[in-house]
Amino acid sequence: MIGWHQNGDVEVGTAHPDLSFKVTLRSGEYLRELVEGTGALVVGRKPFDLTKGWGGTHPFGVPVFVVTRRRGRR
Repeated sequence: MIGWHQNGDVEVGTAHPDLSFKVTLRSGEYLRELVEGTGALVVGRKPFDLTKGWGGTHPFGVPVFVVTRRRGRR
């Protein structure tokens, strides 16, 4: 099954060199506007852990603030 992020012909790049979306024209216009207008992201601990912190750089290329109830390592 192909997800929404790979279901079209319009490629939308990100700050991550190996990650791009292939979406419909309308979705591509929306995504470009969204990525260009994003100054920072707030994410939960689980997505951060699952992606291994995006290797230090989120695909949108903006600062990421991780919200968690768990205390950091000491």
